[in-house]
Amino acid sequence: MRRKLAVFLALTTAAMLVLGGCGAKSGKGGSQDMTGSTGGNPATEHTKAANQAWYDKLDFTDKSEWDNANRGLIDAPEELELVAWTRP
Repeated sequence: MRRKLAVFLALTTAAMLVLGGCGAKSGKGGSQDMTGSTGGNPATEHTKAANQAWYDKLDFTDKSEWDNANRGLIDAPEELELVAWTRP
């Protein structure tokens, strides 16, 4: 019984030491800060160009979607399909 307790405590301690560092920032991403930044690398030129291409396609002068969202209106599908899952 004493051996089982010693093994349990050793494994528990090892797990706590390993998992204790999971939330720490490693400089390779890590958890997000208050601004949403992960502290990762800056965007590459390719990523910046791809983001700019999408940005150029969007019409930011059309405020109708913003107004609809503020009123709680969202775009609904033409048909609503309900699917029920049952267990055998």
